Amino acid sequence: MRGRWGAGAFLAALLVLIAVMVVVVVSVPRSVDGLARAPESPAVHPGEDPAIEPIATEPTSRWKVDAKALFGAAASPKYLMVKAASDDLVVVSGLPAGQTPSPVAAISPDDGHPLWEHPSTFAAKQCALSRDGALACVRNGDSGTDSTLVAFLDADTGEVRTTKTVTTPGYANIVRAGDGFLVYTENFSGGLQKTTALTWFDSAAARTWTRTPPPELEYPELSEAGNVVAIADHRSGARVYALDSGVELYDSTRDFRAASATTSYGPPTVSVAPNAAGFAVSYSTIGGKSAGDRLLLFDRLGIRRNQIDGFRLTLRPDGTEGERIPVEREDEKSSADFAGVFSMTQGRVLWEQPSDYTHDVSLVSGKLLSMRSSAADREGYQWKLFDGATGEPRATVAASIYMDLEAFDGDRVVFEGDMRAGEPGPGAYTAFDAASGQQVWRVKTRQSADDVNLRIVGPYFFRYDAQVGRSVASITRLG
Repeated sequence: MRGRWGAGAFLAALLVLIAVMVVVVVSVPRSVDGLARAPESPAVHPGEDPAIEPIATEPTSRWKVDAKALFGAAASPKYLMVKAASDDLVVVSGLPAGQTPSPVAAISPDDGHPLWEHPSTFAAKQCALSRDGALACVRNGDSGTDSTLVAFLDADTGEVRTTKTVTTPGYANIVRAGDGFLVYTENFSGGLQKTTALTWFDSAAARTWTRTPPPELEYPELSEAGNVVAIADHRSGARVYALDSGVELYDSTRDFRAASATTSYGPPTVSVAPNAAGFAVSYSTIGGKSAGDRLLLFDRLGIRRNQIDGFRLTLRPDGTEGERIPVEREDEKSSADFAGVFSMTQGRVLWEQPSDYTHDVSLVSGKLLSMRSSAADREGYQWKLFDGATGEPRATVAASIYMDLEAFDGDRVVFEGDMRAGEPGPGAYTAFDAASGQQVWRVKTRQSADDVNLRIVGPYFFRYDAQVGRSVASITRLG
């Protein structure tokens, strides 16, 4: 009996020891601050950020299609508008004058011919195409709407495969999010407090998650390559979630509180940058003994891997499919400002250049860093361009205060907006050579913006002509 009891006790003790070991192994904190050893960071596989197809000379019509060809001889929509576009198809909506939700059709981006036998029966407000080629659209009313209907359409036929309901209130938006879609609703409550809720669906509408971050966090940014989605407010904080599961990877509460304790000049400035390696978060404070800039680096598991003092992210960086992110710093001795590019995989600043103190620094299509500063005459801006990988100076583009950098095609930067105030018609599109800064082409119409519009959607450049008098609404692809 004594021997059997001893063996049983030994076995029980061994089982307890194994259980403790298992707990220790799986309970690794999301930080390397402590003594527990964090798992290895996942491999980084950068993707490509969106860019438009190259347009080297003055754009001309590639093709033109009208409403009757897409929606039938009896159809008379006021407008045709592109709701989503990819290498394989362009999704077009035929809208009445009030621009209420309307049926959509699909056309070929190559020649504009219809790809579906009939338009979809689902009246859509917005649509998106996922990374794996699925199509989904949403419909709701104004910001007081209690729910949103999400339709998953067969991209080959336009037939509705299934529908799902998002119950969070607010105006709904839908964007591509890996092999699925992110639907985010924006709702204003008493005192104009804004709440943004996030709902993700996979392409088959089989898996989903919903998160409602604290109020005032807004404008979600994501990285498909990093499998992360972030939402932030530069004065309130940030949250980061795993894109395909909704698991919370980061809550800024503790870091925000710690940063606030270093200054008496208001809350810290918070920025977050989703990227292929995971995400970065920065805190900037002024006026205290320990104030300054702090850059925190996280992998895609949400484990903090490093902290870089003296650097901050730009105010609202875009999510990127690459592993390079734009950063800024202020020199402690001279108070001079610098901007540059930080590599998440190398854990260092690749390069930096002097800059005016500005929050208008961005990494365009992941390949070109732009810095915007006021021109000497104060009537325009100068956009300084640098190679994103090397920091080699490219062109300096002079643009008016009405123009914004919208796209990059690998050789040319494209701005939307007019040269002067009061120019008739919708804003022009102007392309400048990224190496020389010389204007390459400009598309401008002086017709009413109610009748004609220009838009870049996905990789393509379009002209919309509304139905006016006896004319028929049409879309033209320019290139």
